[in-house]
Amino acid sequence: MTLLIVEPDKYLRDFLTRAFERSGYLVLAAVNEIDSLAFLAQHMPAAIVLDLFPIRKAGALLDELRRFEHTATIPVLGLVSGDHASTQQAQSLACDVYVHKPFDLEELLYQVTVLAGMPAAPKERDSLDRRRGA
Repeated sequence: MTLLIVEPDKYLRDFLTRAFERSGYLVLAAVNEIDSLAFLAQHMPAAIVLDLFPIRKAGALLDELRRFEHTATIPVLGLVSGDHASTQQAQSLACDVYVHKPFDLEELLYQVTVLAGMPAAPKERDSLDRRRGA
């Protein structure tokens, strides 16, 4: 299953790429909205992980995604960071799920797995449920 990660920070992009590859995803990693649109012209990912800052650029990319029939239904997980006002502004964008930075990697992997429609491994679900106190 293919996943597109749009993250301007090289270290975080590389970290996420390795984590999702270890979880069985084929990862396309983009630095910005221009790179991501180029990938989307040739690939159809099961989901997109998008850093929502700067908000203006992330919003422009989401508008482009939702404008075209072939990309309009790709689920998007937005990575949110910043103060309360920035978080509220980011959450007004058209993402399907939001995860706040700093994030728990297991939670992020689980959220993307659910979004992409992959069944979560029972071990992964159990671990997350225990940590949530469920």
